[in-house]
Amino acid sequence: MRRQGAGPQRRRRPRLHGRRTCRPEYWLAEADGPGRDERTRNALAEAVAVVAYGRSTEGRRALARATAGEPGLSQPWLRTLVTRLANA
Repeated sequence: MRRQGAGPQRRRRPRLHGRRTCRPEYWLAEADGPGRDERTRNALAEAVAVVAYGRSTEGRRALARATAGEPGLSQPWLRTLVTRLANA
């Protein structure tokens, strides 16, 4: 129960089991960037097309229907994503 007159409640951040997922040595790591080969260009073009398709309501629902039969739906995060797409 909140005390009357108390300031806003702060949300606790989840603990990451004492490990940092993004350690400082990675902050300024050199990155080569995406590959320049044909496979990478095709993958990026496909990603752009999926994003454009998902901007419409019908596109999001179609993506949810297509994903519904995937074995990865045993993962809670994917079930949540598909549900949100279908209801968007």
